[in-house]
Amino acid sequence: MAIEAIIRKILGDARKEADAIRSKASGQAEGILAEARARAELLKADIGEKAGGRARQEEERMRISAVIDAKKQVLAEKQKAISAVFSAALEEIKGMDKAGYQDIIGKMLSSADGDEEVIIPSSEKRIDAAFIEKINKTYFKKKAGFRLSVEKREMPGGGFILKKERVEKNNSFAVILNSLRPVIERQLAEMLFK
Repeated sequence: MAIEAIIRKILGDARKEADAIRSKASGQAEGILAEARARAELLKADIGEKAGGRARQEEERMRISAVIDAKKQVLAEKQKAISAVFSAALEEIKGMDKAGYQDIIGKMLSSADGDEEVIIPSSEKRIDAAFIEKINKTYFKKKAGFRLSVEKREMPGGGFILKKERVEKNNSFAVILNSLRPVIERQLAEMLFK
């Protein structure tokens, strides 16, 4: 499953979350507005005719306050939904079968220099020396190729780190998704929460 397919999956999951959030937020907003109207009506009746102008102002202030509160709640729910989609995407990558996972890692490694040390997560079982050798034979026939490091690192969601001398490039999926998040989040918000 390529990164594009994962992004399509993220967008699909986000659509479902957005529909649920819109429905929930709409109900909450209506409830808040109804409560504000009821409070304003009580206030208007208590103050009487002379204070009618003040009651209308208070009603308007309460209505505006209720609208702002409802928008804050909707925004918080949208942010929760988007975070949940990213977490689900990371879990989906983490749970990929060996062939699919190796396909993604292989494509990512194919664009590297090919002479780095590859550091993998300590719990990673899908990437081994045989896989690295296969990548070297496929993409880097004339170079020294990658070396699988004996060093292991914690990388939630998987991925790898390329190390060349003292320089490291973090290709863990958590880091990749976080770097893509501003762009994807904006697209999700534009598409789902119009």
